[in-house]
Amino acid sequence: MLGVDLLQDAFVLSGIGFVALGLFGGKKQQEQVEQQVAPEPDQRERDAIRIRNGVRRITAEEEGFATDQLPSGVYGFTYSPGSDAVPLFAKHCIEDFEVHKPEGREPQLLGYVTENDYAVIESGEAITTKLYPSAYEQATKLIAVPGERIVNVKHPSRIDGNYVVITISSVQ
Repeated sequence: MLGVDLLQDAFVLSGIGFVALGLFGGKKQQEQVEQQVAPEPDQRERDAIRIRNGVRRITAEEEGFATDQLPSGVYGFTYSPGSDAVPLFAKHCIEDFEVHKPEGREPQLLGYVTENDYAVIESGEAITTKLYPSAYEQATKLIAVPGERIVNVKHPSRIDGNYVVITISSVQ
């Protein structure tokens, strides 16, 4: 019986060791996870664009519907920007894009571009560029690209900031 008791004690002690490892190793793991989470987007800039576009966040009942099936005056988030058939969701997650559907206008795709690309887009010129869902490296300028100027959006890269290559036409 002594062997069985020792074996049971060994299992209990190993279990305590795993719990201790979880308790003491967990903080480091938690810090690593927190470092991987992207910082909050510049909320003030996003809020200003939302106010300018007159949009509200979609409701739980509206989630999952394509942009063309939603009422005007809403915004939501998607991992698959680039067409009217993309589903929108209310919750903002890391590396997803914000889409606005303003009243009486084409949907807009929000993202970050470089200072130089921002100036080109704002001047009304045509451009093909990388649009990021969050600020990434040199892409630090938030812009709302009007749907009527979007010629093509290639699927997200899923690496290097989850950018999409977007072709934007000149102002007509």
